[in-house]
Order: sequence, then structure tokens, then C-alpha cells
Amino acid sequence: MSYTNSHYSEDEEAALWVARHMNNMVDVIEFKEWLDGSPGRRERFDALWATCMEDAVTQGLQLTAAQEWPWWDETSPYSAKERQSTFWNRTGLFGAVAASLVAILTFAWPYLHPEGQVFTTAAGQTREVVLADGSTVILNGASRISAQISDEQRNITLEAGEALFDVTHDPARPFTVIAAEGRATVLGTRFDLALNNKSLDLEVERGKVRLEPLDYADRAVVVTASHRASLMDSYVSQPLAIEKATATSWEDGWLEAQNMSLGEIIPRLQRWTDRQIRVEDAGLLTIPAAGRFRLSDPDLVLESLGTLYHFKVTKRDNAFVLSKQ
Repeated sequence: MSYTNSHYSEDEEAALWVARHMNNMVDVIEFKEWLDGSPGRRERFDALWATCMEDAVTQGLQLTAAQEWPWWDETSPYSAKERQSTFWNRTGLFGAVAASLVAILTFAWPYLHPEGQVFTTAAGQTREVVLADGSTVILNGASRISAQISDEQRNITLEAGEALFDVTHDPARPFTVIAAEGRATVLGTRFDLALNNKSLDLEVERGKVRLEPLDYADRAVVVTASHRASLMDSYVSQPLAIEKATATSWEDGWLEAQNMSLGEIIPRLQRWTDRQIRVEDAGLLTIPAAGRFRLSDPDLVLESLGTLYHFKVTKRDNAFVLSKQ
């Protein structure tokens, strides 16, 4: 059975396929045939899908669906199987849902984020998103990126926190990430970029990344696979070889601390808790620490570090306060 209507525009057809994917009702073979049927369909679908992954759009779609069709809501007494069966059996309901999605995407999409897409996470939350060019980004906790993807350029801004980028290869459109005072430029690679206090830390898992201060292109350093480098005070450190990726261990919920100071550990842990981590004595920040810690329990991590390295952790208001014993 074909779901594609010759009367729909390319944007409308892409939106219909997004609707089917959102409800797990996709004929994989037919979807591939549609993608291959005309140039630009993959890009159009990816862009609409990425837009739907944004919090504001997703919440709007869910609210509309829940108001119009109570059986759609996952909190309703209907089981997932019943909702799917109802979806297919009720005359015209797929068309109505799809039509709503088409209207939202094809007409509102160009105006939703005139400055680009925005993706965020709360403390302790990780999130994987697909950008309009097919690149994927996994955001660590308390992180935020904005993305501007066009036919000529791919510009990302890491506004807070940390993100793991897996970049689709495209020599005609370099992939650029700006964070604080630095810029990382790649063609196709996998790398982690983190804002840690005054340092911009880069770890390259695959490919090459050019790291440079925004105002000093002549200070750029090319960081190759299995190397890390940091940018601070407008200078990039010399890349250091690493035996295994540690910066991306947060993807699995762990903090791998190897030859780190407490001052380096705190911003990484801060992304996993709403409580502020305050240090009353600056001397504590230089304490060297090592170990493997579960990020989902920042309270226990701080208590363990305090026990190991002889400092006190006190809960005060909405904060963890670290002080000398």
C-alpha cells in the first residue's frame, strides 16, 4: 500500500514520513524507495525530523494529539498495542494526525528557530539528536547547543556543557563548532568538546580536528585521532596521546579520572546535579585525584572523594560545600 500522494508537495510528503516514524508505522522498503525517488528528499526529511526532536516542537505535537485523540496519550488506559490498533482502524485518523503535523512542519518550521535549532539537557540528563545534515550529537547533562545547517555551511555553537559529535563527512561544508573563545573545525570525525571552567577541552576519537582561538587563527593546532588538547587564555596546548577515550565515558554514565585535579573533576560532576558545588578553600582545587565514578550519584562521588582526599562535604541550602577537615 502506498502512502505517498501525488498531490502533496515534497515538504508535505517529508512531513508525512516524519509522522509515520514518530508512530513506528513505517514500511522500511517503501520509505527507502521514497528517499531514492527524488534528489533532496533525505536532506528534507532529516531537517524536519531534527526539528521534531526539539523540546518545544515535541511538546506541542504531544499536547495537540492528546487534546484531539485521548487514546494517543501514553498515560491513557489504552495499551501501546491498543493505541496502534486504534490508530490504524479509526477512519481518517492517520490522515488527521499527519495533516496536523504537515501544517506545523511545513508552515511553522521556517519560523520556529530563525537563528537555528536549539537543543538542551537538564542536569543529569543525556540526549542524542540528529542534525539536518545527518550528523549526530550526544549532549551531556546541563548542556546546550545551537545549530545552523545550510547548503553552504554547518555552524554549531556549544553554549554550555559538553557534547560528543559524530560528523557526517562533507568536504564542501566544513563542520564548525564555536565554544567560548575557541573554534573546532572538521570535515568528518567523532570528537568530544567540553567547556570546563576556563578551559575548552577537546578529545578526538576518529579523524582530525583543527582547534584554534577565535581571534588567533595562526595559533591553530590540528588534533588527530586518540589525542586530546585544551584551549585556555587564547592558546592551544600541544596534543597529548591517549590510550583510550576517557572524555566520552560520561556517555555510559561514568567519570574516568586519570591524573585530574579536583578542580577539573568538579565541572564534569556539576553537569549531573542541580545542586551547586562550591569550594570554600581554593587550595582543594589542586588536589590530584583518580578513579572511576558513577555520575548518576554525585552525592556519593563527592563523599567518596572527600573520604579519599581528606576534605569535608556539607549540604547547605541547594549546594554541596567543600571545605578542609
